[in-house]
Amino acid sequence: MNNIIDIKKKYELLNILILGFLMILVGMIFIFHKTYFGSIFILVGLLIVTFKKGVMIDTKLKKIKYYKKFAFKIIGNWSDISDVQYIALVKVNLTQQMNTLTVPGTFSDVQIKLNFIMKNKNVVQVITDKKSKIMLLAEKISEDLKIDIYDNSEGKKLWIKYNEN
Repeated sequence: MNNIIDIKKKYELLNILILGFLMILVGMIFIFHKTYFGSIFILVGLLIVTFKKGVMIDTKLKKIKYYKKFAFKIIGNWSDISDVQYIALVKVNLTQQMNTLTVPGTFSDVQIKLNFIMKNKNVVQVITDKKSKIMLLAEKISEDLKIDIYDNSEGKKLWIKYNEN
């Protein structure tokens, strides 16, 4: 049984990912022209392209890890969530103001934030995403951790019971 849930976060800045691919391309052109410092461009480009962020939840040991991954190296520390009481789903309105020549105006989006509520009422934020993805993830986590879900994503307070107690 796999007890680790790995939640990969989306790229926040797509321009940086494009820069990584361009650096790889420039490095290959430099190497093709027998300029060997192009390997530096390729190395930096590969680091940018392989960079990932995410959250790992170990449901057996009840630990959470916010990680950053470069190539094959994962950086992050495990934190204890053994006193988690329930999962809370909350609606979040995201608004972004854009002032460019081609795309003027405001972009708005509604997403759901998945939080762990601890026994001392501390809130551990896990991830924010679309409701369809968050609900499946919340159900999987609550089944594995045997805790309930408090769904306030539609403005109605709804308890989804998974706890056997």
